[in-house]
Amino acid sequence: INSFKGTIGDAKGISIPGAGTVPLSRRLRICLFDDKNAVSNVHTIHAKWTKEDPKTWIFPSRYGVFHPRSGENSFLVRTDETFPSLYLLFELCVVFKRIYGVTAGGPETGELSCGWCKLPLFPQGQFLEMRNYEFSLKGGTPFDENIPIDPTDQTPSTPGKGLFARFASKVLGPMITIKTSKLSTNEV
Repeated sequence: INSFKGTIGDAKGISIPGAGTVPLSRRLRICLFDDKNAVSNVHTIHAKWTKEDPKTWIFPSRYGVFHPRSGENSFLVRTDETFPSLYLLFELCVVFKRIYGVTAGGPETGELSCGWCKLPLFPQGQFLEMRNYEFSLKGGTPFDENIPIDPTDQTPSTPGKGLFARFASKVLGPMITIKTSKLSTNEV
């Protein structure tokens, strides 16, 4: 059986629905995926954000991997499957309320994908390396591999004034950081 602990870092440059909507919550959904279907339960981790930087989603750590609470940023993966097309699928979603175009039943609410990525569990036939991974997020769905996220909305959150500051704040697009590590003996 292959197992590891995953820890979600911050997600940066994440766009949310625009004018006429109010974001109600932000969340990350994680599952094992085989290029066609989810082959595990779907795990949800709630994100926090600030008014000063709403495009940065923060996944606070508080409790252990076996004692999840609201705000937990860790998850456990255990699988005995070893096929090469097995991935961890990560999807950032926002739940929103539409404030314009209210229907007879009241304001419309919905959930929208803000980007996704996948981490192969068996690259080059070997179980993945335990380290930090940084992923550029993709648009569309996992079934639509080459849909970019709208580049017109990717602006630096704090634009600089000088040449170095402009270079340092260059936006690479929406990103998420994921750390994988072996389980400690008290987590096994």
